[in-house]
Amino acid sequence: EYGSTLQVIADLRGTPDRPAQWRGAVYAAVAQASLARWLNGRVPGGWQAQGALDTQLWARIENGRMEHLQGQLAVAGPQLARAPQSEPLLRGVQLGAHIDWRRSARGWIFALEQLNWQTATGAWPQTGLTLAVNTADNGARQVQLAVDALRIEPLLPLLQQLPALSGEQRAQLAELKPGGELRGLQLAFALADAPSSDIAMEPVQAFRDLRFRAEFRELHCAAMGRLPGVSALSGRVIGAPERGVLELASRDARVVLPKLFREPLQLDMLAGRIDWQRLDDRLRVQSALLDVSNADIKTQSRLRLDVPDDGTRPLLDLQSSFADGRVEAVYKYLPAGIMPPRTVAWLDRALVSGAI
Repeated sequence: EYGSTLQVIADLRGTPDRPAQWRGAVYAAVAQASLARWLNGRVPGGWQAQGALDTQLWARIENGRMEHLQGQLAVAGPQLARAPQSEPLLRGVQLGAHIDWRRSARGWIFALEQLNWQTATGAWPQTGLTLAVNTADNGARQVQLAVDALRIEPLLPLLQQLPALSGEQRAQLAELKPGGELRGLQLAFALADAPSSDIAMEPVQAFRDLRFRAEFRELHCAAMGRLPGVSALSGRVIGAPERGVLELASRDARVVLPKLFREPLQLDMLAGRIDWQRLDDRLRVQSALLDVSNADIKTQSRLRLDVPDDGTRPLLDLQSSFADGRVEAVYKYLPAGIMPPRTVAWLDRALVSGAI
């Protein structure tokens, strides 16, 4: 039940009665080990793993503790679930990776290299992952995560289990149905004093000083409430909840605002930079230049949007220039959802042809 073979070879130096002084190397190899059996009751937060593990590991021991671990692993039929749910949140055919863990001056660094995940419908792009945890002078743990590349859709069930999300936020995430590819993802944050297992268990109050950056490709999500649906959105983002930059460089993107426009807005080109900043009493979003063009019109815009914290109406300052506009296409861009129906009907009849 625990596996077909287990081999351990140790070359250790030190006296038997003083294990804290041992040093040397250990080699271990396991074939067809059952993850469900080995990890039963040992994974926090109700997480459950299944699959058959084959691995070879080499460890370096100094002063009675492991300083470095490296090796390779392969898991057949990997599955990840979380009680009380019975269906796996993540299911694959084969998982393979090189692993490297090493102790640092104030913590540790763990890396998965040449990470391959194969499912019944195909293989994910090969990627790598690095996780570093260090303890600061004030006792807080500094966490840094870097991922070479990942697809959002297959991970959505896992994202909905993040301890940082409330029940309402999980429902919103399911409704948004986000997807696309992230490249060069980097996250950094601090955790207040808490046992190490709490990373997977405790709610968000322990998180602070979040910083992030990533490139995104073909990003898409469904419209929800006042939030627009988008597709084929590409660019990069860098910053923190308090301040950051969104750079857009998209081709053939689409924006869906069913409560405002009668049909999706097709954008052949969308480029520009958007900055956000948390002020004392409001969130400010602004852009010095946004370029948007399609078969109907070309625009260049400047904007500043202030969203007060007290729930009062946002203030929008928008300046735009237009070129190559087709009057017969104006109906697509009328905010019909907030206009009187008779006005919309009159404009539809009146605006027949011409240029802007």
